[in-house]
Amino acid sequence: MTDEALTISELSRRTTSGSIVDAEDTPEVALQKWQLAKLIMSWAKGHKDDVESSLVEWIEDNGDLKIEGIPRHYAATPKRVTCVDTRVALESILEACGGDWERFVSCLTSSPIKHGAAKDLLGDETFKDLFTTERKKKIAEGAAVKRVLMANPTNKETSSDNDRASKGGSDGHDRVGDVA
Repeated sequence: MTDEALTISELSRRTTSGSIVDAEDTPEVALQKWQLAKLIMSWAKGHKDDVESSLVEWIEDNGDLKIEGIPRHYAATPKRVTCVDTRVALESILEACGGDWERFVSCLTSSPIKHGAAKDLLGDETFKDLFTTERKKKIAEGAAVKRVLMANPTNKETSSDNDRASKGGSDGHDRVGDVA
């Protein structure tokens, strides 16, 4: 592809036929493709709520959306439950279980533990035995932030800036030069 603008139909064609960014693309074309994908996602995110809201109104006026060959679409009222007092809730559940640890654990989600606080409390080796860390590459913008860290004899960084840096920076992303 040359330097002409990448259209949505071209982007769609390429997504279904292999790599969108080709090895022979110039840096400008590769960046243009990335920016277009971000623009499309931004537009979609910005309009999803409006479209969904108007579709709910349409369904309320016209009934469920039924088209042969696709699942029925209907207006639902999803529910979201949040705990208002974690400590009291956990104590109450444990008491209601009569101390049955297996029953208590069955009331927890797959990741109810703050991993950073747990790692500080458990130490690296025990933490590695109990938790897995998955890394996924992504595109990040801007310059890599390099930091110099100073560790004390207990292998803990000496400031909150260093704590953030040791966890990959204040935004949670690993950077070249960071020390973990």
